[in-house]
Amino acid sequence: MTPARGESVSGVADRGAFFSSPALVLSGVILGIYAVYTWAWFSWARFTADVAAALVHGAEPILGVTQQIVHWCAPAAPLLWCGTVWLMHRESPRTTLLRLVAGLIVLAPLPVFLD
Repeated sequence: MTPARGESVSGVADRGAFFSSPALVLSGVILGIYAVYTWAWFSWARFTADVAAALVHGAEPILGVTQQIVHWCAPAAPLLWCGTVWLMHRESPRTTLLRLVAGLIVLAPLPVFLD
């Protein structure tokens, strides 16, 4: 019995192509850079939290709440991007790696690098 298109021999649908050894090593390096980005954004957010709170002191309460939410979303952005790309891996490994590299460019912690 031959499997149908998109199924493996065991009858389970294929999830996508596997990473080769160099691609797997490259993805590990990229994931490590995402961990550094998360740490950099978190340290920057902790460093500027007092300044941000002073800016909205005495303003509308909803402004303070939304400012804090947006302020603390920056450290979560690299993890969310990386996790989303990794979990939504349906295309080729090349496409996944390109999306991870695009995230490295978009989510670079510029406030840390420019100080």
